[in-house]
Amino acid sequence: MIVFLATGLWHGANWTFMIWGIWHGIFLLLEDIVPIKKIPKAVAHIYTLMVVCVGFVIFRADTLWQTAFR
Repeated sequence: MIVFLATGLWHGANWTFMIWGIWHGIFLLLEDIVPIKKIPKAVAHIYTLMVVCVGFVIFRADTLWQTAFR
């Protein structure tokens, strides 16, 4: 979590970057808790694609308002 939070800060002191770092950190922690290896490969690929694509939306948004309501 600390590494991803620091990565968000490194990209800029903006809330969207902070949320982006927290977003990826949460899913990294979640993958340690949930046995992801038991999920079929196709589902795992779709899961990864969705997490990364939503992360890109958060990362590229100018404000959090734009992320949630555009």
